[in-house]
Amino acid sequence: MTMNQTEVEKHADERKKRLLKYFIEAPDPHQLNVAIALLVTAACLAGGAWAITDVLALWIVAYPAFVLAFFATTTGIDRLVRYRRQYRKSHPRPPDNEMDLLLGDEITRAQSTALENLEITSDDLDLTGQEWDPLAELEARSSPRDPSRRRPLVVFSPDDDARAEVGRDGLWRFSDYRVMVICPTHFSLGIYLCTIDILTGAMRHENTYEYHYDDVVAILTNTVGEEKDPSLVPDGKVHFARTVRRELQIVASSGDCPKIPVVVRVNSGSNEPTGAAVEWPEIENVIASVRRVLRDRKNSAHFERL
Repeated sequence: MTMNQTEVEKHADERKKRLLKYFIEAPDPHQLNVAIALLVTAACLAGGAWAITDVLALWIVAYPAFVLAFFATTTGIDRLVRYRRQYRKSHPRPPDNEMDLLLGDEITRAQSTALENLEITSDDLDLTGQEWDPLAELEARSSPRDPSRRRPLVVFSPDDDARAEVGRDGLWRFSDYRVMVICPTHFSLGIYLCTIDILTGAMRHENTYEYHYDDVVAILTNTVGEEKDPSLVPDGKVHFARTVRRELQIVASSGDCPKIPVVVRVNSGSNEPTGAAVEWPEIENVIASVRRVLRDRKNSAHFERL
């Protein structure tokens, strides 16, 4: 039984509210300790001031203590309320393995969508050159999927406008991913591009391409470092880019150029928050697989014409 549009939207909204907590910063426990300390101090001041007025009747001495107790109380309550409000926004936080499972499920759905849009099946895929599965790392951190199923090649990277958060395992995770699914068959090369919203499960910016192998002109990769203002770089010193951005492009004779940016993990120095690492599919393996398939298919087509 399929869900109607209202149920789908309700499910997506509930999923977004739950998963959004992963990307909201949790309150600093130190702020809770400060709030408790202020309230305890206020209680001590108030108790001391009451004892002074009740026993010694020294209102002049007790009055400043009452004032300090009042400000300590209001400040402590304010800090406690803000801590609790931020805690409710960020908890319960989804576990890291759930985020990995969702990403794997969405990428698998993107692969299925690519096959459907290109009107091919997994049996049509020519994956003789494939030596690497980009979902293996996600499956190792969560639960494995059907290993016997033939799957297209896939590259994914964070979308430019995605939310980012470091998991408890020290790895970056994102709310939106750009995905390229590459479907080499015996007759043509199919490409499906989309952006996946992990929070809602929605797919947007979908594009599908299909080329004969003779029409594929080149497979290009561009590598650029983090952009810096030259005026901020002192003369005579060598600076290495902290972030490396690589871009995979498949160029067709028609002028089409499907491409996807990929951020690759590099040694980024002390400015990387908490030493967090970015785990991305090894783009070189995808490029090698696609080039191997293109070379084999073009050679095969050449001999068939002979």
